[in-house]
Amino acid sequence: MSGRRLLLPKTMNCKNSPAYEAFGLSMKNCTVDHFASAKILLHYHNESVVEAALAGHPRFLTLARMSKDVREATGDVGGIAKALIDDAEVAQIPVLVLTGDIIAARGALRQAMGMALAETPFHCKYGYWPGRQMACRDESFLRVFGERRRCEPGVLQEMCGVRGFACCEVFHGWAEKLEFFTGQPWDLPCNCGLDDLCAVFDRTQDYPQLTENHRCCHLRHEDPPMLHCFNIGSFPPSNPPMDFNSYSSDAL
Repeated sequence: MSGRRLLLPKTMNCKNSPAYEAFGLSMKNCTVDHFASAKILLHYHNESVVEAALAGHPRFLTLARMSKDVREATGDVGGIAKALIDDAEVAQIPVLVLTGDIIAARGALRQAMGMALAETPFHCKYGYWPGRQMACRDESFLRVFGERRRCEPGVLQEMCGVRGFACCEVFHGWAEKLEFFTGQPWDLPCNCGLDDLCAVFDRTQDYPQLTENHRCCHLRHEDPPMLHCFNIGSFPPSNPPMDFNSYSSDAL
């Protein structure tokens, strides 16, 4: 809303990852891509966020040394929001550090722009559990360990959330292979816990063009709701071996 890009944090608590104890990890600080798909996040929000590694780039460090404005979002958040929009001097500050109550600052920024507090520029999308990529559903895995080890999504793990935030599609050895190797399920909510903005639309039977595999979401404040529907497809009982470079390959 302010026209700036948010620098993603590089100090997220690694202990919140399902893989932390299962893999015996020791590092304390993790980046966003340990918890959510960075590819999906940047695909939808590339104009709003930048990767945490940028903070260490020499050009960014030079900008930060030359001009950095730290504003507390605890007192006059309305004044801060107005400055972010109207103050030409603030607009020229290349690196702006905003501390304090970020949620309050967001609300003030919406009001300063004439938006209702419930309004948001985000879109909703169903956060689904990618069973076709989970190695703990592979035929070879089930042959060895039996049907009782077939993994399934947890209760309420699938839920509507904000498009771009996908905490069950963290591939390349994290979400899709954790239970395969350790028995520990990847139990983060697939919407990354961002369920305050979006709600599930459960009257899909009223729409003949939607199938039982469709999941529809909408912003909670919308009346009538504008539906964002996603066809999750159907999961086979097990995943057959595919090409050598796929997630469920026997070669891996």
